[in-house]
Amino acid sequence: MSGGQTVNPATLTITANNDSKTYGTLKTFSGTAFTETGLVTANGDTIIGVTETSTGAAAAATVGPYNIVPSAATGNGLGNYTINYANGSLTVNPAPLTVTAVVSPTDIGHGGTVPTPTFTCSGFVNGDTAAVVSGTPGSSGLPTSSSPAGIYTITPTTTGLSAANYDFPTVVSATLNIHPVVTDILVEWGKETMSILNLSRDLPFATITGFQVNFSDLVNITGTGLSLTSTADGPTYAPTLVGSGQSTNYASWNLPTAIGIDRLMLALDQADITATAASSLTLFGTSSLAFSVLPGDFNGDGVVSAADMTGVNNEIGQAYDVWADLYGIGKVNFSDVHKARSEIGTELPPS
Repeated sequence: MSGGQTVNPATLTITANNDSKTYGTLKTFSGTAFTETGLVTANGDTIIGVTETSTGAAAAATVGPYNIVPSAATGNGLGNYTINYANGSLTVNPAPLTVTAVVSPTDIGHGGTVPTPTFTCSGFVNGDTAAVVSGTPGSSGLPTSSSPAGIYTITPTTTGLSAANYDFPTVVSATLNIHPVVTDILVEWGKETMSILNLSRDLPFATITGFQVNFSDLVNITGTGLSLTSTADGPTYAPTLVGSGQSTNYASWNLPTAIGIDRLMLALDQADITATAASSLTLFGTSSLAFSVLPGDFNGDGVVSAADMTGVNNEIGQAYDVWADLYGIGKVNFSDVHKARSEIGTELPPS
């Protein structure tokens, strides 16, 4: 009686490798991402490929873990094995959204209303929209209406945001430019000064030879910075900047002679006046001012008459009335009366 020898199959275990993908992307498997134990390579046995499937492979698969299921290995000599398959894990990671800050306008003057930033999200996939996002972004770096001139970076903060299948790894900042502004414009006559902003009448002063302009912030002035022109075919004026005009919050300009009867336009060259904090921040807002000068016109009616002379005379010895101080000495005296008398009959030129 003769016996036989039975050759039993060897055990082969094929394990799918772990993998990951981003929500909204389609995952395809190469068929070679696996590990094996038990293959007898000395006999020339090989595994050429393995079929791998996962319900997480679809683009619509939501964030989370899924099995990678291997099967149907192909190769050489695999008939000699009992093949066991072990699942791997496919992790679907959140898709990235970008949160962008938007400010409008992007340029304001010092003291102006600071725009409230708005925010947009981009990067949605699978037909999703911003409706999937919950919460409201915050921001850092937002100035206030009292903040000095400067370039401000407003950066979104995302701690208050959430969205199924998304995260917020990227933010895009907005820039808000706060420019210096004019806070006052003054005429200088004698030793006196007066603001001429919002002035509703002519100036009666006889010795206006300079101007002072106040700014909200330190500025640098290049070039002349200020021009003064007659709007009534009057003389030509040549203001001269006093000092260097560098890193100052006010500046003065002198005239070679006093202003006589005239209607005038004072204009600041915005490009010549920039914030010390950043040269790109030019002067902001209205930069021109119309005014008129009629020496002796105490009552501001555009004509010098005996009434003006009498009005000036009546101010002698009284509480100081700046409109009667024609020479800017800080009080009213007979020189002012004589000046008003000498100008009787003069009037402003047509506008």
